[in-house]
Amino acid sequence: MVETRRHDMSQPQMRDAVAAHNYGKVVRLARRARGLTQQELGGRTGYSAATISRLETGHQALDDMTTLRILARALDIPPSWLGLSSPLVSEDPERPPSFHDRAR
Repeated sequence: MVETRRHDMSQPQMRDAVAAHNYGKVVRLARRARGLTQQELGGRTGYSAATISRLETGHQALDDMTTLRILARALDIPPSWLGLSSPLVSEDPERPPSFHDRAR
């Protein structure tokens, strides 16, 4: 399975889906690349196979940030592939203030 993960973005379909913000297709391609059924992905995420199907086909909106994070984690893909930013660097109270902090 590690081999499949490495090739996700090398596949033109995945690159096109990410670039087009077609997150349902990204989920479907990532799920299939990992050899998971919709039911297995549902088991990893707490969603039913029917919900996974609707998300993948666009019959149910895939615009909830929590759902997107859960799917990214379950599929072991970068959150950015589903339109999410990477987690912020931990906010260290010892760090020097940024320009924006000083402007307040």
